[in-house]
Amino acid sequence: MTTIMTNIFVFIAVALEKGKFDINVLIAFISSTKSALITVFLGLINVVLFYYFNIVGVAIFTFLIYFIKPALQYREIFDNELSTYTNFVLHILKQMDPITHSHSERVKFWTVLLANKMGLPQAEIRQLSQAASWHDIGKIEIPYEILNKPNKLTQMEYEIIKSHPEKGYQLVKDMHFFKKFLPVIRHHHEKYDGTGYPLGLKGEKIPLHARIMAVTDAFDAMTADRSYRVGMPMKDAVDELIRYSGTQFDPEIVQVFVEALKEEYGANYEKFDKTIMMNVS
Repeated sequence: MTTIMTNIFVFIAVALEKGKFDINVLIAFISSTKSALITVFLGLINVVLFYYFNIVGVAIFTFLIYFIKPALQYREIFDNELSTYTNFVLHILKQMDPITHSHSERVKFWTVLLANKMGLPQAEIRQLSQAASWHDIGKIEIPYEILNKPNKLTQMEYEIIKSHPEKGYQLVKDMHFFKKFLPVIRHHHEKYDGTGYPLGLKGEKIPLHARIMAVTDAFDAMTADRSYRVGMPMKDAVDELIRYSGTQFDPEIVQVFVEALKEEYGANYEKFDKTIMMNVS
């Protein structure tokens, strides 16, 4: 309690000295008092437990805190490590294949737009956003000259391109960091009617996140400009999504995505500026 009061006095003194409210001082104040507040809160819980359950309740609570606190700290460390690891690997991928990296960043944008419209929980939306960054990781094992060939692919080259979901899955399946992204990495080229790859899954047998990514991945592939062709206008790409609803794409997801695009860019997509999207990286 003394620590809290001291911090309050310091906060007031600094504010009076500067003659104005300083958000940085407030942040420092909150940070410095957080531990003290937690200690006071835990102490109050112990008092209540001792009053109602004697020393047994206090002992059980202390035992739980002893194990829960390290677990929470580990989770925070794990999240920070994942973020650092993700940014590092994505930087490497960007240097190796800037076209695929830019595509993945745009897919991330479209995926978050769709997921928000679907009303998915924020934690799930964050997971989808991260998955979008990794969905094409298998392409690092595809020869660059095939991956970015300006002319029509031969049948053999097309089969090599089609191997990237399985290659990506095999590449990262044993890495703990990637466990929650595996359904997207492996199944984002499955088709709703079961004619996709690599496993030919059908309908709702395809994981939800992979069905979402199938729509946003194809949409960006259609609308993005490449060195050898100009991307489709948004309206034409939407028409293609609708045309292949129920065969290539989950029709309900396509419907929600179209609604999200119209809300964001207008009924005729007149607010869409492709130059902004092409600079996403």
